[in-house]
Amino acid sequence: MAARKLEKASNRTINMELSVLARAVGSKFQILWPKLKHLEENHDVGRALEPAEEKAILETAAKNSSPLIYPFLYTLAWTGMRSDEARLLRWSQVNFQTAEIVVGKAKMEAGKGRRIPMSANLKAVLFQHTAWYTRRFEATHPDHYVFPRSNRRAPTDPTLPVGSLKKAWESVRKTAGVKCRLHDLRHSFCTKLAEAGVPESTMLDMMGHVSTAMLRRCSHIRAQARRDAIDALESRQLSNGVPKEIPTVSDSGNDKVAVTH
Repeated sequence: MAARKLEKASNRTINMELSVLARAVGSKFQILWPKLKHLEENHDVGRALEPAEEKAILETAAKNSSPLIYPFLYTLAWTGMRSDEARLLRWSQVNFQTAEIVVGKAKMEAGKGRRIPMSANLKAVLFQHTAWYTRRFEATHPDHYVFPRSNRRAPTDPTLPVGSLKKAWESVRKTAGVKCRLHDLRHSFCTKLAEAGVPESTMLDMMGHVSTAMLRRCSHIRAQARRDAIDALESRQLSNGVPKEIPTVSDSGNDKVAVTH
């Protein structure tokens, strides 16, 4: 547990790993380690942004003085990568020919090396970023970082990753008027996959999760998606001949009304 904490694993992740280890041994957590208490977990699992909120954040980021924040946030919103996974991204991991990104160092072993296809818009955003990058550093060397080390005024060293974009992120979030965490962009991407009907196995692969339980914590089916699902179901039923009018059912116990389906 101490070792995993040093690796910055969350308390929930450590608890889950211990439970898996206990099952592998063939017993229960409480029986194997009766004096060992589960770590306190953070029950704030985040949320998925509404489409209008995500749009506001990206549009605001495009106008921000930081040249990194817009492509950085767009990458998070359309790959589901964790912040550090994107921050440590090198150009060798971005393949414009196959239109995919290969994740390098990841929080979990299951996430390392996973391949995430780029949407047409994300590809265009990162391609535009290469134009700025080339003007700044003359070339996009494979070993250089996509989001390079910067000072308060401008990027300075492409051989080192940017330390933090917290100040630019907070500026974007506040200007856009959206209350959320940076990690919520990952939740939003996972939710978009779920709402699009992407198979769970594919989602696990793209998100770098090791269990369906963790996947469910990351996806939040939004109210509009639930409404769309019912509307689609209703439309399909009507097309199959289900009557639009609802039969009148008597409230008398002796009356029986036959309802045709």
